[in-house]
Amino acid sequence: VKISILRLTNTSARERTLGLTAYAEWTLGAQRAQTRHNVRTWFADDVGALLAQNRFEAGFADRVAFLTLSEPVRSFTASRAAFIGRNGSLAYPLAFRRPAMDGETGVGLDPCAALQCAVTLAPGETREVAVLLGSGATEADAYRLLDELRTVEHASAALSAARRAWDDRLSVVTVRTPEPALDAMLNKWTLYQALSGRMWA
Repeated sequence: VKISILRLTNTSARERTLGLTAYAEWTLGAQRAQTRHNVRTWFADDVGALLAQNRFEAGFADRVAFLTLSEPVRSFTASRAAFIGRNGSLAYPLAFRRPAMDGETGVGLDPCAALQCAVTLAPGETREVAVLLGSGATEADAYRLLDELRTVEHASAALSAARRAWDDRLSVVTVRTPEPALDAMLNKWTLYQALSGRMWA
């Protein structure tokens, strides 16, 4: 699960309501052009998540991907064409010019996951919103992950645990040189990249 925590602060002297949109494009295979017509999407009201599955990808046919927010979802779509609009772009999609998205899900779409919520902040108020993008080994596993991580508190705790785990792994080897930038690269980034991007990937 990729966990993002967005912190919003109202620095004005009046109440503000902000629209927040989370967006991802589903590939669920090697190449989007080959898999996009095989991806099935659906919205789970009980957890406020858009889910996706590609049964035609042999190695991952049982996996279920998801996108969700810690805030109640106001509108959604799983159609990239409906989100962006004709001749539109991701810089300013059609979805931003309409009061709500179309709620379309299913098969045969150019699949994406787009969720919108509204966040109202009093003057001086700060709130956090968690965005979860991930997948479970099965549909039941995806629901388990959503149940475990959907709140800001649980998502933040999982991020802290991940940071501690990486600090423990990467502290086994420590290099000290006269150059702090080289130390940071050798002690953190290079080890992390070698393990996550080469060995685990």
